[in-house]
Amino acid sequence: MRPAELNSAVPALPSYLRARSLAAPICYSIISDFSRLASNGLADISAHVEWTTLAEVAQSSGATPIGFTDQHHFLTGIISKSFPEADFDACEKRALQTLLHPEMLGRNFQALALGKDFREMLSGFHFARDPAAALGL
Repeated sequence: MRPAELNSAVPALPSYLRARSLAAPICYSIISDFSRLASNGLADISAHVEWTTLAEVAQSSGATPIGFTDQHHFLTGIISKSFPEADFDACEKRALQTLLHPEMLGRNFQALALGKDFREMLSGFHFARDPAAALGL
């Protein structure tokens, strides 16, 4: 399975609110009248996900966590492996700064990769900690 998107979520915590266990999607857009699925790239779709339980259920089906990290480390891994010599312009640098900064979006969104018999290292998880330890498995 490949990571499809980054979501705002947390590993399992004793104080995790039951009310947030329903992963209802939330859409954000700068356009007031938009279609959630037709506005590709213009709207962000997010959901609160409890990653630890998701990984436990995946494990019960024979999958293992391949990677788990925040958006900062995920994007930094991809950029360092796939675009090491990239010369970003000022606008691109500002956009990356927003996505990577720990106090903005960098630590608020996570990526989880699950798989069966998968041995490759995915570049997005190059700087990630051990996924089982990070998820408390």
